[in-house]
Amino acid sequence: MSPPLTGADRAKLVKVLALLSSSHDGERAAAGFMASRMLRERGLDWDSLIAPAMLALPRQPDIGRASRPPTCPASSWSGEIRFLLRHLDRLNGWEVSFLRSTSTRSRLTAKQGEVLVRLYDRLIGEGLR
Repeated sequence: MSPPLTGADRAKLVKVLALLSSSHDGERAAAGFMASRMLRERGLDWDSLIAPAMLALPRQPDIGRASRPPTCPASSWSGEIRFLLRHLDRLNGWEVSFLRSTSTRSRLTAKQGEVLVRLYDRLIGEGLR
């Protein structure tokens, strides 16, 4: 699988997506095709790009919903996982065990993602980099 989006890839994707607001049908169609192709070439899909951002948003109450959010690729959490693995001494036994088990998974549930965000935010809040 190709690596996730680099900073340059992200900048290019943002420029391509800006073309979706064009008044020309052909430009909009080409922009959508180009953006999808960029992701596909890197082994990504729209869900893998959007799901991590959605998990980072504050949770809204699930009123009347019984279904759980879909899983997302663990590769989208690789930066947070690497950061946390560098600071195992700051985690308790359960957190270390959780982190080691999630670092070997191919997909994470929304709840696992929430735990990673909570751990990451806590260590960042402690001033670790």
